[in-house]
Amino acid sequence: MPSNSSWVFGFLRCDTAFLEAALQKRGRLTVHWLHGTLSRYYTFYAHADICVALNEADAQTVASYGCYRKVVTIPSERDWPGLAERNDGGALVLFTNLLHPAQQLEPAELRESLEALFEAAQAVWSGPIRWRPHPRERDAADFSEWVKRAAARSIFLEDSATLADAVRGAGLAVCTLSGVIQDVVREGRVPALWTRTGYERIGIWAAQPAEISCASIEELREVVGKLADRQWADAMGERLWNIWNVGAPEIPPMSFFENLGRSCKAGAGG
Repeated sequence: MPSNSSWVFGFLRCDTAFLEAALQKRGRLTVHWLHGTLSRYYTFYAHADICVALNEADAQTVASYGCYRKVVTIPSERDWPGLAERNDGGALVLFTNLLHPAQQLEPAELRESLEALFEAAQAVWSGPIRWRPHPRERDAADFSEWVKRAAARSIFLEDSATLADAVRGAGLAVCTLSGVIQDVVREGRVPALWTRTGYERIGIWAAQPAEISCASIEELREVVGKLADRQWADAMGERLWNIWNVGAPEIPPMSFFENLGRSCKAGAGG
């Protein structure tokens, strides 16, 4: 392999951590491209030379650990496009990840949150309600049971071909704490955030606006009312766009990583 090569890692495990250490011993620079949002439960901190975080909130938290020589974000290339036209005839769409097998919280707590979300949606929204679970939620052993529970409340699975189609077709989106928030904002929409979980509020989760966060029927109703004000929602959308760094390219050019390598090596040489 070239002596000046740099290696980029995403979701690291023990085996790839050993590979990374071996590469570093041979003088190679390694980069950790943070997968998803920040979590203290991941165990690969300090293996790479550089960490690329998806947003500034995560970058600042990771940098505070002192595990990397450098922590950066991908520069934004686009500004908030403005609030998209609301689909007044669309359904309330629930974008969740609570049954995801990689969740670190207690299963009972996550399922209580999902049940409460179904209840709140039914109480607040007079039109159709659809549920768009994370693809991995379908792997949960009790997923079919939850589909039946949702159907008993007249909440049915959202079946658009793509996530973007589901967002565009929604009258309003409600998201649990996951990267899908970024996908909703990318389409010019502002979601309500269902926060009835014990997530540790660090990094991006500490940066989420309290004004659109809710954990009960009353709070969801209040957020829905706020989002009906287009001027207010537009300002919130721009705020979320910047918090999540939505304007950054999803896949940066290779020159981005090459420049990272040069700057890190220059810093070490200085």
